Amino acid sequence: MDSKHFFKELDRIRDIPTLPVMVMEANRLLEDPNTSVANICAIIEKDQAMAMKILKLVNSSFYGLPSQISTIRNAIIVLGYNTVRNVIMTLTIMKLMPKKGVWIEGFSAGDLWSHAVEVAVLSRHLAELADVKWANDCFVAGLLHDIGKVIQFRFFPSVFEAVYQRTIQENLPFFEAEKLLEVVDHAQIGGTLGQKWMLPPILIEAIRYHHEIPDNVKDPSPVLLVHAADRICHTPEGEAVQCHPMAERHAHRYRSLDKARQEVIRQEMEACRRFFEDEG
Repeated sequence: MDSKHFFKELDRIRDIPTLPVMVMEANRLLEDPNTSVANICAIIEKDQAMAMKILKLVNSSFYGLPSQISTIRNAIIVLGYNTVRNVIMTLTIMKLMPKKGVWIEGFSAGDLWSHAVEVAVLSRHLAELADVKWANDCFVAGLLHDIGKVIQFRFFPSVFEAVYQRTIQENLPFFEAEKLLEVVDHAQIGGTLGQKWMLPPILIEAIRYHHEIPDNVKDPSPVLLVHAADRICHTPEGEAVQCHPMAERHAHRYRSLDKARQEVIRQEMEACRRFFEDEG
């Protein structure tokens, strides 16, 4: 199936995951710096379950705030619009992504979920090492970078299985097997889903191009850091990380950290995975 027919078929599917109305509305308001805190609170607090989860996450060790935050209003004031938007997206993604069940022999939903969390945490750390202001954007982009595989498996299972079997037979990365089989790859699917969800362009770009880095990419940028994090997480310790030349310095910066710092990051990955599983 060529890409034109594939995306037509994708458009016809009615069960594609959608973002809740509250999330879409909150995202729209949070994108506008002129929106009042009161208006954002009013939208979020309509969903008390989401409001409680937001407070639980922002008060977790993940954000490391010096004191407890007890209201959505305070969360918005302390963290800022962009971080609150990313918290909402993180919690929503957590519910949409499967975490249990064997998809095909040798590959489970848990494998995909664990990798997504690892890439999310590492992307954020790479952003902090690069001293940029959008580290939390990198976390969300990392969490979503393989969302296209979920769609591929759920709605085009024969394609997913053919790709996976080729990865086993020829010891190839998933993306390389997709290219060999000339199917629409999971990054394209994920980017399209991001557009349907009206995600910020910075996230859509990171999802869509985390394997094929555009020529005009800026360094640093979320797409480069997610790409580097993905390659690091797929590379056994002690082996050289094969990644785009512009991402090499970010991978090297991580590999140059002392073992104690790398262990702290690994522990954060595990703590984050457990937190989301408990909440999901």
